Amino acid sequence: STCVTIGPYSELAQLEQATELLQSQGYLPEVRSEDGEIWLGYWVYLPNVTTSGQAESLRTALAAQGIADPFYDPSGEDGRVLSLGLFRELARAETVRDQALSAGYEPELEGRTTAGTVYWADFTLGDGDGLDLELTQNASGSVRMEAGVCATAARLSIGKDYSFLKRASLIGPTRNRLGV
Repeated sequence: STCVTIGPYSELAQLEQATELLQSQGYLPEVRSEDGEIWLGYWVYLPNVTTSGQAESLRTALAAQGIADPFYDPSGEDGRVLSLGLFRELARAETVRDQALSAGYEPELEGRTTAGTVYWADFTLGDGDGLDLELTQNASGSVRMEAGVCATAARLSIGKDYSFLKRASLIGPTRNRLGV
């Protein structure tokens, strides 16, 4: 048997759905939290946009290519860039990037995260057991998820009583605090 961990989940409600699914499959997941990176999505942007005037003319040209609502914030933490969007799905981000490329621009595409608390579910996978990650992914609405071998040294168990998950998912700042 092998200890398997799935996550990271950015919301307790997502973790609760995954643990309920695992329990329905006969597993006994143990949950833990840690400081980590919360996945926001794939960001597509044009670098080196230095003026509002330049951003406006780019907006007009990009609208003709079907790219709606580019965002320009010259004082933003990312510097002087024209954001073409933040996308959960890589295919959508690639489509926007390709639209900008075909219009003659040189867009950048990168994964975006933010620091926060992430949640994991650890459970024992018996020999010969198959794990369908897609089931736990679909149940949680999570777009990015990974499975790995449990890191027992880093375990920060929050307990085996899952009743706290229902309470915590209904109150407090963790739920939808990033709109993710």
